Amino acid sequence: MSKVGVCRISTMFIIILFILAVILYSIVSTRKDHVSGDVIYNYVSFILLSMCLLLTLPPYIACIVTKPRPISPEYCLTTAQVAEFMIQPQNQGDYKALSEITRKFINDRPNLKVWERDYRHGGLRVCEKCAIVKPDRSHHCNYCNRCVIKMDHHCHWVDNCIHEDNYKYFIQAITHGLLLSVVVFIILLIELLVQAPSHHKFSACSINKNKNSCRCILLYVAVALGGLVMVFLLFLVLDHCINLFRGQTSYERMYEREHYNRGCGRNFVSVMGTNLCQWLFPLPASRYNWWVGIELVAG
Repeated sequence: MSKVGVCRISTMFIIILFILAVILYSIVSTRKDHVSGDVIYNYVSFILLSMCLLLTLPPYIACIVTKPRPISPEYCLTTAQVAEFMIQPQNQGDYKALSEITRKFINDRPNLKVWERDYRHGGLRVCEKCAIVKPDRSHHCNYCNRCVIKMDHHCHWVDNCIHEDNYKYFIQAITHGLLLSVVVFIILLIELLVQAPSHHKFSACSINKNKNSCRCILLYVAVALGGLVMVFLLFLVLDHCINLFRGQTSYERMYEREHYNRGCGRNFVSVMGTNLCQWLFPLPASRYNWWVGIELVAG
């Protein structure tokens, strides 16, 4: 990982740890005086928080360390070939020449699976920076400086591309993170109701008592932070659930491409796996051939 990447990850961890510190400290500091006697409540909240945290951390770490696979050498081009494919056809003759170049290139490499075409001229999609023919569903990431297969987006929270091999971990991390934020928010609301009674007066944390006043302010800050995190994760999970069940990446959804949609069930299984353990934990799902779902015709 580069120095810039280390700085990004460190910054994100500091932000996350700060939010967690504010929330946890507010829970602990207020509970000492109000609900510490409720043993069942304490144990239940501790177990729920621990379980959600243990579910969230492994896929988040897996999302960071799972880097995109290198592109097969079969897709590599020479400088001359890049120049040929990057030509912008001006007339019918140019289109025929490009079509012939494409046909010859594919015939010379029979094991090459390339169905998608450049919408501008109908030829193969070529990345000039990487000097390759772009594999289907791949895009060039300017942050990673490479082409990534089935790239969804580059996530700065993990300093990594969300791609074919870690998309499952990303879905698990944000889903479990949402569950964690909901549990934290409910606990904070309970603490807030204990601190501020139903008559909406700060009798439990009077301004004359500096210690209780600070706790009350800190609790309100924690509730606000917890609510913001929960809402952010909720919209993020909903957005990617749409992609997951449609069999799309964010890029494909942006350009309204549904060539790989094989139905909600198959789309889900192709990413998340076939059993509950694979859905909940960052275990490798059995490979599912999404090539079968393509509706494009090589021309």
